[in-house]
Amino acid sequence: MNRREAAALLLLAAGLSGCLPPGEPPPGNVTENPEMVLLTRDEVRERMITELASALLMHAPGAAVSLTADAVSAGEMRRVWTECVKLTGNPAAEVARWNVDSRYDGPSWQVELRHDGRTVRRIALPRRP
Repeated sequence: MNRREAAALLLLAAGLSGCLPPGEPPPGNVTENPEMVLLTRDEVRERMITELASALLMHAPGAAVSLTADAVSAGEMRRVWTECVKLTGNPAAEVARWNVDSRYDGPSWQVELRHDGRTVRRIALPRRP
C-alpha cells in the first residue's frame, strides 16, 4: 500500500467515524417488513416484461439471446419474450452467449439473465399458486 492509498484510507475512516448519531439505537426493528404480496398472473407478467426488458437493454442491447424454461413456466415465458423482443429488439437464438433461464421455484417465478454462464441479473416475483 503506497502513501496515497494509506492517506485516503485514513481520511475515509476519520470521515466515517462520526456518521452514526450519539446514543443507543431504538429498541426493536427500525423498519417493518411488509408481508409478501401475491400478484395476479397479469401483474406478474407485466412486471416480468418490464424487469427483463430493462435488464436486456442495460446489459445486452441487440444481442442474440437463447431461452430455457421449465415445463411449468414455458408458456408464460413465451408471452413475456414476445413482448420483450418488441421492446428491445433482441432476437431469440438456439445457441447464444446470452441466455434467459425461467423456472417456477415454489411461490415465485425466477428468471435469470446470464452471459457465458455467469448470472448478470436475477429476477424473482411472487405468484399465486
